[in-house]
Amino acid sequence: MKVPKTRKKLKRGIAQVLPAQCLYCDSDQGFETPIVTRKLPFRDCTLEVSFEVTQCKACGETFLSEPQAEAQLKQTVAAYQKEAGLFTAAELIARRHALGLRSQQKLVDASSGAIAIATLKRIEAGQWVQDKTTDIAIRATLETLEQQQADAELQRICNQAMQGGAGTAVTEIARSCFDWSKMSDMRTMVWTICVSDAQPNEPKNVRTWEDYASADEDSNNLVPC
Repeated sequence: MKVPKTRKKLKRGIAQVLPAQCLYCDSDQGFETPIVTRKLPFRDCTLEVSFEVTQCKACGETFLSEPQAEAQLKQTVAAYQKEAGLFTAAELIARRHALGLRSQQKLVDASSGAIAIATLKRIEAGQWVQDKTTDIAIRATLETLEQQQADAELQRICNQAMQGGAGTAVTEIARSCFDWSKMSDMRTMVWTICVSDAQPNEPKNVRTWEDYASADEDSNNLVPC
């Protein structure tokens, strides 16, 4: 499979013009663009990748246009990253956007120097494979930001409960939205709100969250209210 060369690189947004005749059989019957699945060697392994090709309607010979060659490389890189347990470009962009970080620089700033802006741009472009150390740094930064965002949201819910006197109802929302196993520092606050709302006249007789956490039961499966 060959990639037809052009004299100069195509500008972004300008479609490549296919030849009037097939490069192999000189037929002028035209071309079609099927999706094929091939085993491609990449680095130290062989990957099964599906990608679009240009195929002659007469002889069936295939080749890649420049946009197809670029797309094939991105799909091959993504397949390798998944095999190696690394972030793909799509996964990284989705996680960053989910945090509201539309700018790549904001993620770089949050990493305290662990991630370089040039490295992040290359990964998100989808044509470059990061090393394991870089991937770990990106993952740790994202997880820290996600935890901070979740803690801030739970803090907001707790404040709303204390101000509105609707501890039980609001805590029910919090319980359904967050992973309690990652928020041990917020449990006591929510527990206190819930208990004071449910049994305001018997604060001394109510078991605390610490009582349950130190018991034999799995505290992660307990419901405060």
